[in-house]
Formats: sequence, structure tokens, C-alpha cells
Amino acid sequence: MNVSDPIADMLTRIRNASRAHHLEVVVPASRVKREIARILVEEGFIASFSEGKDELGVHPVITLHLKYVDGKASVVSGLKRISKPGSASTPARRTSPGSWAAWASSSSAPARGS
Repeated sequence: MNVSDPIADMLTRIRNASRAHHLEVVVPASRVKREIARILVEEGFIASFSEGKDELGVHPVITLHLKYVDGKASVVSGLKRISKPGSASTPARRTSPGSWAAWASSSSAPARGS
């Protein structure tokens, strides 16, 4: 399976598994996903995670052990990706080609109408 956004895929798998009250969810492993799993455990959103191989013993996977309050309500709710790598936040309107350079070189966008 070719996934264009593996982090969004991981978050979707967690969200879907928690809605279906699964005890665990398996995602393909990567360093970034391992760190995300570590942070989710640290912050109390999932119970734990473990690393291993897929059912064929070929590809590395991370198994996330989901956490529920009183065994019923999922601790994870409203999980979504806030930013996507490679997509820049740009002002909605430009008045001149020069404003692109001014915006790109500053830490904030130029005032409207500049």
C-alpha cells in the first residue's frame, strides 16, 4: 500500500480503532511514528506501544495499545493533523510581485494593501 501521508494514515488508524473500541492498532514503523507514539504515551493518550514485525515477519510495525476511561470511552478524541510538511502558510491576497519577496523574507506576512 502506497500512502502519500504516512502520519495522517497513522492518526486515521488510531482514530478509527478507538471509535471501534479496539484494544490495539498496528501501523507501519518509522522513526517519526515511533517518536509520535512515545509522545502519545508520555501525554497519556495511549497506554503503551511495542515494536515488532508484520504477520509475515518482513516489515517492521508499531503496535499501539489504546487507552479507555472506565473501559468505555476512548481517551483519544478529535485527533487530527494540524500541519502538513511542504505546505506553506501564505496570505490569501497579494497586491504586487514585490510583496512575495517581502513576505518570504519576514517572519510575518506584510499588511494588507502593501
